[in-house]
Amino acid sequence: MTIITRMIESIEASSHIHEIARGIVSRILIPSTLTRSILQKYVRKAMRNRSWYRLPRLKRALLYTASKTIDKVRSRTLRNLLEEILLEIELAGTMGRAIYYGVIILMKQTPILIKTLLYRTKQLLDKLLFLGINYLNNPPIYRAYG
Repeated sequence: MTIITRMIESIEASSHIHEIARGIVSRILIPSTLTRSILQKYVRKAMRNRSWYRLPRLKRALLYTASKTIDKVRSRTLRNLLEEILLEIELAGTMGRAIYYGVIILMKQTPILIKTLLYRTKQLLDKLLFLGINYLNNPPIYRAYG
């Protein structure tokens, strides 16, 4: 019984780490103000790296309509929805995935650095990219995080 509870706790902890990592990656990669030109840039980027077709139709429609009609996003709810869509587009690219896995590896190595990451993310970008690209270049059999 204790082995099963430990497995469940480790799964819950890993999902919590992934949520924290997604939040940190969104703070690093997604701009603070969303304007029409930024949204149009992300639509083009999504079409270029083929993540546009992996998005559900409603998310595609929301992003496309917002990029055509809104000058600047003011609504907090709309901003949260668009940030989620933009994060999916970023994570489909190599740099986004590298930073994502770099954050996860850094949190696994030194859990104390989570607070540091939240305040000085721009300074640690090179280290995160190095760790993430190093992880992505490993063969899939040696990858522990997905």
